[in-house]
Amino acid sequence: MTLQVERKPGTRETRGARAIEAWRAHHDEDRDSALLMAPTASRESRMDDDRRAEVRARQEEAVAAHLAAPASERTGRTAVVAHRSSWFAGRVQAELSALGFETVLHVEDGADAVGVCLATQPDLLVVEDVLSRMTGAEVLGEVRTYCPSTVCIAQVGTGTTPAALVEAGAHAGLSRSVRPADLAQRAVTLLNA
Repeated sequence: MTLQVERKPGTRETRGARAIEAWRAHHDEDRDSALLMAPTASRESRMDDDRRAEVRARQEEAVAAHLAAPASERTGRTAVVAHRSSWFAGRVQAELSALGFETVLHVEDGADAVGVCLATQPDLLVVEDVLSRMTGAEVLGEVRTYCPSTVCIAQVGTGTTPAALVEAGAHAGLSRSVRPADLAQRAVTLLNA
């Protein structure tokens, strides 16, 4: 099966700039409201705020790093693979490249996944359910909000059901037993639909 190339409205860079602007505005509002409530917040609430600030800083780093990449690296079909297993991500990258993807980026951190997706507006996101800093469900929530044309496939382990990540925004949820080649074929099928 080959990849059909269909361009979404606006350039990838334009969509990315709009998404980053909306994402920053939303998170600035959250930060401002957290600052207003800080004196009365519980210790756990302050720890949650600190975690969110750490995630936000990591996301901003990923956005900045990928905005600095030459535009030639962001042409054609693109994918982001957010997975802790380098072996699995490498196999998925190879399969997607063989199926016509020009750029396949690998990240191991949920915050990086969101930042890279904001900056690159990929055609495809492959995300696992358990990542550092953010869960797969949290990544899906952000990506589906700010990268609505990105097709998302979630891979789940034994602790999560595929339906839970589909409910969080994935177009498809697959178990860890699905081979990388089958995942890549499913991605192409979803993108061509």
